Amino acid sequence: MAIYADRKLRVNDTKMIMDKDVILYRGNRNVYIFFSIENLDFRFRNLTTGYESFYPSHAFITILTPLFNEIAIPKTTIENDRIQLCINERMIDELTEVGDYTIVIDLYDEYEDSLLTLPPIENQLKVRDRITSLNNDY
Repeated sequence: MAIYADRKLRVNDTKMIMDKDVILYRGNRNVYIFFSIENLDFRFRNLTTGYESFYPSHAFITILTPLFNEIAIPKTTIENDRIQLCINERMIDELTEVGDYTIVIDLYDEYEDSLLTLPPIENQLKVRDRITSLNNDY
C-alpha cells in the first residue's frame, strides 16, 4: 500500500504556491506527493501527433534542502495530469535535513528538447524531527 497526498500548485507571478503544506518527519519513507498545476500559461504540443495538452510528457524535480544541498529526482512521467514525487528515507533521515525545503520542477517534452522551469515552491515541504517535535510547537 502506498502513502500519498494530492496537492494543487498555482502559479502566482514569480512563485508557485501549494494549496497545503506537506509536513513529514525525519525517517518517513516512500511517501508520494502528486502535483497538479493550475493557472499555467503554457501549453504543450506533441510534434509527432499534433495533440495539444496543458501538461508535458515528463518532469525532473530538484529539491533544495535546508542546508542548500540539491537532491535531483530521476525523470518522472506525468500521468493523469499529475507530477509524481516520491520522498524516500534517504532524503530526510539526517538531523541536518530537518527544516523547510524548496522544490523546483522542470517540465520537458517527450524528446527533452523543450524545457520549462516552473517558479520554485518555497518552504511548503517541511521536515520535522520526531523527538523534538514532541517538545516544541511547529
